[in-house]
Amino acid sequence: PYTTLFRSTTLIRQCVKKMQKGTSVEDIADMLEEDFSVIQSICNIAEKYAPEYEVEKICNEVENML
Repeated sequence: PYTTLFRSTTLIRQCVKKMQKGTSVEDIADMLEEDFSVIQSICNIAEKYAPEYEVEKICNEVENML
């Protein structure tokens, strides 16, 4: 549903912002109070889009993974 998609997009945007600041995956998971494996998956996908980190493309790939 829309709320799940919105939550995922928000989480991805937050991860990307923290990645751009050089924050570790463990710290991102801790800061966002999310499961490490979820954040690790998002970060692995996002890394492919560095340094631009195109959130829309990252979201599409995360959605396809689910």
